[in-house]
Amino acid sequence: MPLQDENAVDVLIELIPDAVAIITCEGQLRRANKKFFVNLGKKSSGVIGKNLFDLLSRSPLWGSSAEDLRRCCTEACTTGRPSGAVHPVCSSDGSIHQLTVTLPSGYQLYNSVLDDRTQLSLALKASKAGVWRWDVPTGKIHWSDELCELFELQNTGESPTTAKWEDRIDPADRLATLQAFEECAARGRELEIEFRLRLDDGHTRWVMSRGRPVLDHQGKTVCYVGISFDITEQKIIQQQLQENKARITFALQAARSGIWEWNAKTDELMWSEEVWGLYGLPVNGRELNNELCVITVHEEDRAFVRQVIKESFAQGREATVEYRVIHSKDNSVHWLLSKGSPQYDEAGTLVKYIGLITDITERKLADAELFDNKVKLSQALEAAKAGIWEWELKSGINSWSDEVWRLYGLEPHSQPPSFALWEETIIQEDRNVASKSVQQASTEGRDISIEYRVRYADGSIHWLLSRGKPIQGKDGAIVKYLGTIIEITEQKALEEQLLKSKARMAFALEATNAGVWEWDLKLDEVYWSDRIWQLYGMEPQSKPHNHKLCESHVHPDDREKTFGTVMQAATKEMDINIEFRVCDEASDTQRWLACRGKPQMDQDGVLDRYIGTVMDITERKQLDDELRESEWKFRSIFDNAPIAICIKEIETETIIDVNDSWLKLLGYSREEVIGQTGMEIGMHYQKMDYDEIFTSTSRGERICNKPILLYDKHGDVVDVLYSTEFIELEGAVVLLVMMVDITLEKMQQQNINRLEQSIADRNIQLQKEVERLHRFLSMISHEYRTPLAIMRTNLDLIKMKHQMGNYTNKQEFAKIDRSIARLVEVLEVSIQESRMADRHKSLIGRHELLLSSVIKSQVEVFSGIWKERLVHFENCPLEIRIYGEESGIKFAIFNLLDNARKYSPDDSAITIRCFQREKEHIEIVVGNALLHDFSEEDFEIFFEKYHRGSNSSNTAGAGLGLWLVKNIVTQHDGTITLSRTGDGIEARIILPVITGNN
Repeated sequence: MPLQDENAVDVLIELIPDAVAIITCEGQLRRANKKFFVNLGKKSSGVIGKNLFDLLSRSPLWGSSAEDLRRCCTEACTTGRPSGAVHPVCSSDGSIHQLTVTLPSGYQLYNSVLDDRTQLSLALKASKAGVWRWDVPTGKIHWSDELCELFELQNTGESPTTAKWEDRIDPADRLATLQAFEECAARGRELEIEFRLRLDDGHTRWVMSRGRPVLDHQGKTVCYVGISFDITEQKIIQQQLQENKARITFALQAARSGIWEWNAKTDELMWSEEVWGLYGLPVNGRELNNELCVITVHEEDRAFVRQVIKESFAQGREATVEYRVIHSKDNSVHWLLSKGSPQYDEAGTLVKYIGLITDITERKLADAELFDNKVKLSQALEAAKAGIWEWELKSGINSWSDEVWRLYGLEPHSQPPSFALWEETIIQEDRNVASKSVQQASTEGRDISIEYRVRYADGSIHWLLSRGKPIQGKDGAIVKYLGTIIEITEQKALEEQLLKSKARMAFALEATNAGVWEWDLKLDEVYWSDRIWQLYGMEPQSKPHNHKLCESHVHPDDREKTFGTVMQAATKEMDINIEFRVCDEASDTQRWLACRGKPQMDQDGVLDRYIGTVMDITERKQLDDELRESEWKFRSIFDNAPIAICIKEIETETIIDVNDSWLKLLGYSREEVIGQTGMEIGMHYQKMDYDEIFTSTSRGERICNKPILLYDKHGDVVDVLYSTEFIELEGAVVLLVMMVDITLEKMQQQNINRLEQSIADRNIQLQKEVERLHRFLSMISHEYRTPLAIMRTNLDLIKMKHQMGNYTNKQEFAKIDRSIARLVEVLEVSIQESRMADRHKSLIGRHELLLSSVIKSQVEVFSGIWKERLVHFENCPLEIRIYGEESGIKFAIFNLLDNARKYSPDDSAITIRCFQREKEHIEIVVGNALLHDFSEEDFEIFFEKYHRGSNSSNTAGAGLGLWLVKNIVTQHDGTITLSRTGDGIEARIILPVITGNN
């Protein structure tokens, strides 16, 4: 479809994820999306209307692609078919006037890295990383300073070499690393490899190198761009994880146990290899599912096991059950203990169970034999209010008396006793210490004596003292521990009271991941954790600890509300819940905080204190603002879109919302269509169209510009292009329908065609007028210069005849000489202004210029006209060349010299010098003393058209010279500025120079 609506074109190309531009067949840039200007490194205002090939040829990144792109554009315009990244855009008559160009995406990453180099530097240093580039054809390597630091090499300013890099790699990794790099380069693949560095002090450092190939327009790899970063810590952690995994596997095998996991969402089940063995089944020998878990259980235990698992899963509690299985290989019976623990997500939803299955056959046999003895012993222990436990080190089997179960707050024999169960009964704060103490004592063969806390089902905490002695076997080795458990809650009561406050604080920190505060109302003392001081942007303990502390650094607009809310909550014994801003004076930033607090009562039920948290919610606030802005933008685009848009439910086709363009197109009111379907309001002209649209929507297929006919409210037929898109709205997927009236578009197309023809005809007339003007100027130039040359020659002869200037009427001859110079100047200005109008349309006449020759020629011409004025010229470096139009550059130099003459004393010298800046630009400076100082207003608008300075009343001119100079310099991609220098003034021109192939 021809692209006629410019606004629609701009919207469409912005939706394209690549860098895209629309140009004429001659290369003039008409429009482009934002990504194109970012990749080009130019602002749209500075390049629209310029030649794209010229812009790319001057770019260090895209210069090598300019000629290939020009060739593709010529081919696309000639053949009417796509060529490379260039696609022709056909007009309604089939002719091609415009092209779409897509810049190669392979350079985009590299260009982005270069543009963001400054912002990335700090991040690279913080993450111990560095950036590198490897030019594949030349083999040259480029490193960032951060990479030198990572490799611990001195940055001598010399380019790094492959040999230096290879020498830094650990010999054990060198061959594999080099082969990996060569293989990726040969195949043009992304690089990701780990290797070790051997540092000067003998230490080893692990490094990860990742790189991507940069391709030219032919898909050939020209270089690799990548990043290397320190992964030593990750490798150490990875090694530790592997070692831990091996130890766990060994422990499971030693304990004759296996691990299982069940996903509550997908109903998927996982067994470790040990579990298959415990069931007497080959690993993965059968399909693993919940039914297999049940049918492998002994028939007499099956119903019981099924009921326990069902209840545990339904209630989301631990699932612990003992049962028998029969190994099919030898029909042997084995007792297993399965214990599973539920796992929840942040929302409190059950996501999976993780459990352990242990073979407890030996323990079960021992239990049967010792049952009678335990009954007698249990009576004795109950009388003594103590419990006895036994732990076999080799098998891991635990035996507890009934009193031990009750001391742990458990129902006797409700689940198999084990070391793990013992650990689980201990509260989290004591579990790790108690477990390590027991394991260390058993390893060293010494007595066990530990204190720890357990929590009963009613929530009460009890302190227990466990003592045990090692029992040796016949060979003298320790085979088990035998010990007692005694409750010592009363003895620990005082210590428990002192620890309660710290326990609450730890719980609050863990629950909210924020800072904790406490406010003692009776003493008016406020406690803040270190995190809260940081959130407020203050040094810890820097202010008095009273109720006014909460006002510190609060934003002035929020201070009164925040403090009032806190005090009102304390008065009414209510929860504190408020959000406010604080000002961090050190970093000059604002931060959003959320303060939550709950009142705490003393033993008499009187409000005693508040305990709460302070959280940083800045990111959440920013997300809320972005969400509101996004919703507002969508609503604004939806309501004001020039095309008809409606939103429908996918399953029912019910219309949820429509915009004004939709109502205008079909003539309905909003109340008539909301909640209805298209069939119900009778808008479909052909049912076949409706069926096709419904089928595509049901399949989840998008529709793009499908021509269909619709009825409007009055029964008239409307011809539209019908498009659909699936979007998410308020958490639900809905259908976005867009319609464009083709009839109106065809009428507009006809009008546009007529307008284009009129413009084309007018352009031809204007072109003819311009050509006639040029011929006239050329004729005037020739006819005008010839008599002027004769006049000047005769004037010079008269001077020579009167003895080198010693003649009468000297002043009159000087006036004649300067009048001739003035006429030449007026002629040159007129010609340059005429050329200025067409200079932006074509590059004809531009070529390489030796700048020193151009400047020298104009100094000689000026000195020939104004022999009495002294010009100091410092020659440019002879090798400096520029690309430009010679007549324009000469005019600019001569005009600056002439203006320096006009506005300086007759006996003062004019200086012109040039020097190179940063190898890519040349600076030309014309300076002179001032006869009269300029006003600030003159100084600011010196280069405006027709402007003449306030002190120019005694000088001739039309006010076009400096305006033309500025335009000439600008068209040569240069700049010109004026600056004061003591009692003088300098005009400074900066032009790009030709360096190498650029």
